[in-house]
Amino acid sequence: MIWPVMGLATVVGVLSGIYPSFYMANFNAKAILSGAFKQGRQGVWIRKSLLLVQITLSISLLIGAITLAKQLAFLQSLPVNYGKSQQLVIDDMPASTLYGEQQFAFFDALQQIPEVIASTAMDFDITQSTNAGIFIEDKLDPSNPLSMSLAGVSGNVVAALDLQLVAGRDFSIEHASDWYSKETNQASIILPESALSVLGFKDAQSAVSQQVTFAAGPVSRATGVIVGVVKDIKVGPVNYQGAPVVFVCGLGIGGRYSLVVKVAEPSAHSTQKALAEFIRARLNIAPVAISYLEDNYQALYQEQQRLAEVVQIGSLISMALILIGVFGLTGFIVKQRQKEVAVRKVLGASRISIVNALAKEFLVLTFFGCLIAWPVSYFTLADWLSGFHEHIIQSIWVYSLAAVAVAAITWLTVASLAFKVASTRPSLTLRYE
Repeated sequence: MIWPVMGLATVVGVLSGIYPSFYMANFNAKAILSGAFKQGRQGVWIRKSLLLVQITLSISLLIGAITLAKQLAFLQSLPVNYGKSQQLVIDDMPASTLYGEQQFAFFDALQQIPEVIASTAMDFDITQSTNAGIFIEDKLDPSNPLSMSLAGVSGNVVAALDLQLVAGRDFSIEHASDWYSKETNQASIILPESALSVLGFKDAQSAVSQQVTFAAGPVSRATGVIVGVVKDIKVGPVNYQGAPVVFVCGLGIGGRYSLVVKVAEPSAHSTQKALAEFIRARLNIAPVAISYLEDNYQALYQEQQRLAEVVQIGSLISMALILIGVFGLTGFIVKQRQKEVAVRKVLGASRISIVNALAKEFLVLTFFGCLIAWPVSYFTLADWLSGFHEHIIQSIWVYSLAAVAVAAITWLTVASLAFKVASTRPSLTLRYE
């Protein structure tokens, strides 16, 4: 990237120097030295045109920065219907331990660690996507099974993930029949609330204890006993519209196995150290990768967060350039009109009226900047927001706030110079006339 950047900087520097070079080369030396040279209005209009572009960009960037921040906050506030604040995730766990014959002894020993509230196995990354599908037989049309997402878990999934139980119960070690058995080809399942109607159940309570026939991975025509119904969880980012997730106890067929542990104090170093030592001693795994479920979820929006930060920085730089541009152009115009200001004062004009008279043309630039920036920003942001399944509605107050902010900065910059000129005694300016 360094050569294109250096090349661009060189081209911009050369082009920006060409105009003043040619302009100054056309000066009449005799007129300048004799004091008869007068600058025309062409230079002023060029400066105003460049300032209009800068004001338009600043308004657009401010609108974009506020809208991006609002959309990001909106995405992070949407309910995912599972807990994130107390959950620790241990990745790269062996499937034989989480779903094999030793799983009951493993989870029982894990539960003895202080601060551990509940734990469960998962064959997918809940912040990314599920790894397998489950096909539930439609009783009205057996040849057309209903396709959903499979979550192969172990016991206590409701407690470990803080799922919102609508009816029924959690998978429990007290019910050994909950776990999938190859001999009986049967397992207990927990349905998402959205699957009730498509499966023909009138409510959550009526679905509990009912049986369905399903297929998943190498398993076919297995019997699923519904033991509970939970609110639908959002797997992956909230703008991803995935299929409803069905929890199956003891059936792990995904490609990534992890352990989710709900603890009282997830940030406590002693808790993480105890978990790492337990996994290392029990399974001979080192190093033990422990992450926060909340951090994994926040990482989904790093791209949007970086975009918002870039636009915010761009807005600050643009506002600084406005200050420089307005300050320079105001100083030039005020110097040209200082005699006009003195005459206005002699005729009784107040300081504030003189300041407003000088600032009026800059506020007109702001007005035209809004006429350009508003529609461009609206359609650009509308196209960006359409990429999200869930998004905010653009607000008129955001556009108004950006315009008022730029107008206020412009007026204050002009006023800082104009007020000084308006405070000068007219006699000091007009005494040579």
